[in-house]
This record gives sequence, C-alpha cells and structure tokens, in this order.
Amino acid sequence: MGVFFDKLERLIVDNSPRVLSLLILLAVVAGFGYLATGVLNLKDSPTTRSGDRFDVPTFAVTLENFEGQEETQSFADSRDEPRPEQWTRDYRAEIANIVEDLYPFYVAFFSFDVSDERRQFLTDFTIEQLLPSEEAFNREQMNGVVEGLEKYISDFSEHYANVFDIDGLEIDEIILGSISDQDFEQFLSNPFNEYLAGVESAYELHLEQVQIAELEAQNNQSGAGAYFLIAGGSIAAGVFLVLLFILFKMEQSIRKSVDALEKNLTEDS
Repeated sequence: MGVFFDKLERLIVDNSPRVLSLLILLAVVAGFGYLATGVLNLKDSPTTRSGDRFDVPTFAVTLENFEGQEETQSFADSRDEPRPEQWTRDYRAEIANIVEDLYPFYVAFFSFDVSDERRQFLTDFTIEQLLPSEEAFNREQMNGVVEGLEKYISDFSEHYANVFDIDGLEIDEIILGSISDQDFEQFLSNPFNEYLAGVESAYELHLEQVQIAELEAQNNQSGAGAYFLIAGGSIAAGVFLVLLFILFKMEQSIRKSVDALEKNLTEDS
C-alpha cells in the first residue's frame, strides 16, 4: 500500500505544474475576456436613435387604396398659406417629379388644363401636405419622407396609368375629363393621405425601436459590473495559481536536491 501511495504522490507532483499551467492560462484568458466584455457593455450605446432615418411606406396595390379618404384634406380645403422658400428650394426637384407623375390623372379626371397655373396649384397642395412632416422631423428624416413620397407616387402613377390606359400618352394627348371613376376621384382629392398615414405609423414603430435599443444599452451598462467582478475573480485566481505553481517548482527543486544529496551519501558509505 505504501508503494502505491508513493507512486500516486510522485504522479501528482510530476504533473501538477502542467495542470497548474493550463489552469493559469484558462484563468487569464477568462479574466481578460470578461474584462473586455465589461468594457464594451459599459461603453454600449443605443444602435437606433430618435433622429435616425426610418423606413417609409412603399406603394402596393391593395383594396384599401381608395378607402378612408373622406376625412382628409382635399383641394377644396386647401389654404393659401405662406410656405418657407428655403424648404421649397431644397425639395424642388422631388416635388416637380411628384406633380409631373400626378398631373395626367387630374387632366383625365378633373379636366385640369395644361397650364402653369394648374401646375402651381398642385405644387402648392403637395407642399402644404408635406409641411406638417417638415415640422415633425429633422432634415435627414424629412429627406427620407420626401424621397419616399417621390418613389411612392412614381409607382402609383405607373400602375394606374396602365389601369386607365393613359400610359405613354403625352399630357396634351389626354382628353380633359375623359375618365370617370368616383372612388379614384375621391382618392385623387388627396393622393398623399395613405402615404403620410403610413409615415406616421412607421415613425411610431421607429420610436418603439428606439426605446427598445435604449433599454438594451442600459441593461448592458448596468450588467458591466458583474463582468468586472468575474474578471477580477478570474485574474485573482490566475495570480493565486501562479504563486502555487512557483511553490510546486520550489518543492520539486528542493526534493531533487535532497534526493541527490541522499544518493551521494549512500555512495560515499
């Protein structure tokens, strides 16, 4: 039995430095890993902010396209109000494209003649519909809203020009008031309503996402302390294992010295 324990002791002593080296490496790696994670969490910030751009609606043909228009502002309710000239200049190209895409429908359905006066009327109405958004959003968001509306009206125009067989016609080739459709005319009384309602919904969703991002960042920041504690414990354990490793190496060195001394004494005897 004594021989067995002697061999077991020798096995433990011989392999302890290797085991300790592995444990030291694991402790150091874990410690610095948790430390880096804690620092990143402490410096975490929301990935989405309230002033960021958000996704605006795109045109899609649905049964609801011509519904819900009764309570919206129409041409009849349009007011002649001053408009900010700088704002108008910033979006002149986009608004001009919107008017050009819509104008054929007003010729065909509302007997608009082809004149600068009528174009200006539709331009002013477009600006009037966009002004509340300009007051609600920052410049970057407003860029997205106007660009999105330009794309929305372009897709709308392309689809319904095919539906009413006016696609490819020059504006002066369309007969004034040649098409009648009560539902579509109701929609044309304010063609921006569906899009702008979608923008409002999209912005509400954006604000919800901002709140979620802020909560996640706050949780990460508050949880950083736990990572620092674990990192500190891991590094402390690593230091303790290093000291233990040194002690084992010293013990092995002393043991070898004693064994060598005993061997020399035996040979001298």
